[in-house]
Amino acid sequence: MRLSLLTPILFAAAFAYAETDETARAEPRPNETPVSVRGTVTDVFFDPVDTGFVFLVLDRGGHISYISSQTSDATATLKSFQPFVGREVAVEGLEFVVPSGHNRAVMQRQISIRSADDIKIVDVAGKDPFAVPALDEGPLSLDSIPSAGSRKAVGRVIARWHKNRVIVKKPAGDTLMAEFRDGIPLPDMGDSIEISGTPETDLYRIHLLRAVWRKTDAIQTNATADAPMETPLKSLFWLNDRYIIDPRFYGQTLTVKGTLKDYVADETGERRLLLAADGFSVQIDCSDARESIIDIEVGSFVAATGVCVIESDFWRPSAPFPKHKSLFLAACSNADIVVLARPPWWTPARLAVVIAALVLLMTAVLVWNVLLQKISDKKGRDLAAARFARSASELKVSERTRLATELHDSIVQNMTGAAMKLRAADKLFEANPDESRRQLALALKTLDSSRDEIRNCIWDLRNQMLDEPTMDKALRRVLSPHIGDTKLAVRFAVPRERFTENTAHAIICVIRELAINAVRHGKAKSLQVAGCVEDGKLLFSVKDDGCGFDAENAPGPEAGHFGLQGVQERIEAIGGTLEIQSGQGKGSKVSCCIPEPCKSCQSC
Repeated sequence: MRLSLLTPILFAAAFAYAETDETARAEPRPNETPVSVRGTVTDVFFDPVDTGFVFLVLDRGGHISYISSQTSDATATLKSFQPFVGREVAVEGLEFVVPSGHNRAVMQRQISIRSADDIKIVDVAGKDPFAVPALDEGPLSLDSIPSAGSRKAVGRVIARWHKNRVIVKKPAGDTLMAEFRDGIPLPDMGDSIEISGTPETDLYRIHLLRAVWRKTDAIQTNATADAPMETPLKSLFWLNDRYIIDPRFYGQTLTVKGTLKDYVADETGERRLLLAADGFSVQIDCSDARESIIDIEVGSFVAATGVCVIESDFWRPSAPFPKHKSLFLAACSNADIVVLARPPWWTPARLAVVIAALVLLMTAVLVWNVLLQKISDKKGRDLAAARFARSASELKVSERTRLATELHDSIVQNMTGAAMKLRAADKLFEANPDESRRQLALALKTLDSSRDEIRNCIWDLRNQMLDEPTMDKALRRVLSPHIGDTKLAVRFAVPRERFTENTAHAIICVIRELAINAVRHGKAKSLQVAGCVEDGKLLFSVKDDGCGFDAENAPGPEAGHFGLQGVQERIEAIGGTLEIQSGQGKGSKVSCCIPEPCKSCQSC
């Protein structure tokens, strides 16, 4: 019976047995008959509609029977049936007739079995697998392939892959794919071999499956036909302006060029190259060229030579047009893989790495700068606090030193002079009462002067005159408590910031002393205080309209007057000079000249 006529029967059998289970089939039903049949298994396959069924094709001397097995694991069952293909077996099962009224309407007897245990191999021991007809003996058709039995062919191995498949070139120049049984080692590249196996077809050519092989005499082929043909990748997939795998390249030796996009793995874990060009890509099987791909970098431009292999489903009555599954080139040796150009160092991936590294570096720098800024700010605050504390300490020490100097140079000396006059008065009290009274009067004046000096020192400590923004305001603030109703005019045209603290204090003390003397001793009604900078020197003066005095014969410390002496000492201490202009009834003017103030020198 022809295979095409039996196709509906397969579907009917599958649907009929979908309604049964293992328990129900343990005992025969009325329409089931136990049978024992014998024949050669030519094929096994899944039911294309209900994959819970697996079928065996049994050739019983030209009569085809279909053996069905219902299973929950069709893949495992199919694998357990594979060893029976091409073998003569005896099958124990139940023959039944597909019920009428099913959507698979054609009536046909089928045989059902439980598992592979119902199949027994009955091959004749020692049977020669090569004692079969040649593949070219009598052309095979779709109808005759299922019952053709084992066939043999000879050829030279031109490609190997998947550890069990080869392509051989036959003497006539056409190619044949063979898939060997498990456990059979592959022949070497270029070997001339004889192959025996079960014929199958993908509608393009005949293949031998479940095959065995042996070496044979050398086979001569056309060397010109074996030369590789350089082919653009697009030509492999673009046919008649459509994306179609072109089967004409099957078995031909081709050379393709493209950029290595990646490494991929086949079903057995072997590494393959993935080459791309013009929007198309193809895999290069390197089972026989492993060493050539050890150091090829992704991005390299590669020329690959190999035999074109197109893997397809095999023909089944239920699937009359098998589908292509993949296309790849099988390289034959390490020399078939040639690197034409290495990838440029500056690749997008490396650019991304550099950018990422720069971003991380910038982030680290920013974080480091923030941390340094915080540390610097803290150290700056600590340093400023330390400097402020040191400055405050130095200011205190300076003020204490100044105060000690003034107390020592003026008040202590005055008190010493007063003590000496009191002792002199005591000695002269009985011998010369008049001189004793004069010494007492001098002692009183000296004590009064010391009292005034102490009062001024205390006032300087408590007064905030140096905080005033201008010298005019500072002088008015200093002089107001001492001059009473005396008219005061101040014109001090020197910016306050040009003075150091010591210089400003010395100038204010000098002007205060001169003003007090003018009011107290000269009975002045008005005072004029002026200051300016000329030719790098600071000039200032105090002028009054008092009674005046004789500068040459002015009373000094011996007469209990210490004011002018103190002024002279202060001016000399800051490197200046003093000039007095006065006369009886003409008032007085005291002028001072000191070097231009310098804030960088605290002794100025």
